[in-house]
Amino acid sequence: MDTSARFENGIEVGGETRIHQGVHKAKSSLKERGIPRYQHSPRCMKLLQHILYKDEETLLEAKQHPLQSISPVRMVATNKRLILVYPSFWGLWTGYDLISPTTYAILPYKYIIGVSMSRGKMLSSVKIHTSGSVDTGSEVKDTSEVHGIKTMNAIEMTKVLEEIIEYIEEPSQNGNHRLHHEVHDMGHSVLNLADAKKLVSDRATKFVWVGIEPTQYVGRLLGVPKEHIIVINPTKINSYSEEEAAALEGSVIVSYDGILSMHISVFLKYKFGTDIYSLEGGIDQIIEEARLKNNDAYARQ
Repeated sequence: MDTSARFENGIEVGGETRIHQGVHKAKSSLKERGIPRYQHSPRCMKLLQHILYKDEETLLEAKQHPLQSISPVRMVATNKRLILVYPSFWGLWTGYDLISPTTYAILPYKYIIGVSMSRGKMLSSVKIHTSGSVDTGSEVKDTSEVHGIKTMNAIEMTKVLEEIIEYIEEPSQNGNHRLHHEVHDMGHSVLNLADAKKLVSDRATKFVWVGIEPTQYVGRLLGVPKEHIIVINPTKINSYSEEEAAALEGSVIVSYDGILSMHISVFLKYKFGTDIYSLEGGIDQIIEEARLKNNDAYARQ
């Protein structure tokens, strides 16, 4: 069975085996981290019982903190899909939608091209990036970022979703399968920060930021002027023209953890033949390396 990545209308197809392997890996990781199989509360089950399949298993749920909303949004990752639940107040607390409806956004994992998290000390946000060509419903397009989730829950949900969408099964020549956490190689290149800065300088290109923070902040992390950074919306990539893709030739895409940037690089290479690079580990790795360096300097004092 050919499990290499291919795309139609911006969506990876033929990847059911990889998704299955990703779900298996996510379940194993949860078990290794001592996180028990998730059990829905009776109130949550009232919201989900009519849309869950008989054989559908919930891996993890993350919801808004009560301080964020009295009818908190729920992100439910199952072994088949991601479900975003936007409950009405009455639907959540009485089981009956009296005034406004409870709405649901159903996202099969193959529609998700990346996950990013804005981390706070107590509460964080998780943002789901989907292909721009997929009509997943106005609800998820308008509110694809769920705010006010407990930070530890947001971290676990991000890890689970990354493992599901990133765990690629690649066939080897001898017929055995090698599983790994890399995007299938389609001419994609990952650069460390030093090489990325040299490439951008030599080719007079730009760093391409796909996050929500201002370019001034990202420029300080990268050590480059903010004028050397442009911002794009990752959900619009699928609708790019050849001219728009060509304008990014030789650029280095920067995301939070390097995963979303790899997806974008692979997709643009596949669809347009555009050579675009991604920054290894994203800004998370830069922040972590700076933290370790400061700790070492402090220890030597």
